[in-house]
Amino acid sequence: MVRRLAPARAEGLAVKRRAFTLIEVLTVIAIIAVLAALLIPAVGLVRDKVRRSQAGSTVAALHQAMLGYAAEERRHRFPTAAVDLSLGWAPEETSPPVKGTLNLLEDQGFDFDREGLDRSVAAPHPLLDPWKRPYRYQVDADLLGVAGAQRPLGCDGVSPPLEAWNAAGTRPWAYIWSTGRDGSADGTGWVYVRDDR
Repeated sequence: MVRRLAPARAEGLAVKRRAFTLIEVLTVIAIIAVLAALLIPAVGLVRDKVRRSQAGSTVAALHQAMLGYAAEERRHRFPTAAVDLSLGWAPEETSPPVKGTLNLLEDQGFDFDREGLDRSVAAPHPLLDPWKRPYRYQVDADLLGVAGAQRPLGCDGVSPPLEAWNAAGTRPWAYIWSTGRDGSADGTGWVYVRDDR
């Protein structure tokens, strides 16, 4: 009889050793929660940096296309800005025929993803930044680019003087910018390219 009971006790002990206690399970869950709490903000920061980088490269490409357009235009002027300051594109079959600023820049080699257009708006469809807000475009009012001029209007409607963030001496400016993650009106989070021509 003693020989028969010994294997049964050994099996019972083996089963108990394979199971986790409640404290061990809760400890593992707590460790995973702490690691997730540390990683989630880091992932958000990386994602925001990637979006800012994407917006910066798009703004730089738009800026180069604007310069190319101005160099080839008869009066060396930039395209006229839309009333809502967005950069729009219209398909050729639009009725009545409409042309957006992006249609003009396509001839300068500016290539953009058609998926990035806001097609919920009538043509010309605005080009959206990574935060799903339209890129903005404005030409300085007098085409002189005087230092101390107003920053681009359209975000808040009332813009106090700002240091010439896109200055190029006395040459014309083409402002192209994204309002950034928070869509701020004060320019603190904007993504733009400084024009040092």
